[in-house]
Amino acid sequence: MKYIQSELEADKDCKTKVVLIPSHKEVHHPYPLPCPAFKEGYLPKGFEPVMMGNPTLFRINDISFGILNADAIKDVCLNMIVKNKDEVKGGKMTLALESIF
Repeated sequence: MKYIQSELEADKDCKTKVVLIPSHKEVHHPYPLPCPAFKEGYLPKGFEPVMMGNPTLFRINDISFGILNADAIKDVCLNMIVKNKDEVKGGKMTLALESIF
């Protein structure tokens, strides 16, 4: 965080905002989904990023962003057992996507 802060402070004309979104797999943020935002105690003084939870929705100008910091497809693939792989068109990944969507 100190490195990011120093890089942003080096450019006086910089209008970049940093958005911090926690992951449910972080060691120092042990919450399942949905995760609350980070607490400010972890950050260097003077560094003020935008803190958001996980999942989150936010807007920049007229564009909306939705963020979920989890890989649901990977988890489904890891827990899936396919009896006849040859009968599945597109493989295990396609079957996982079809089961979610």
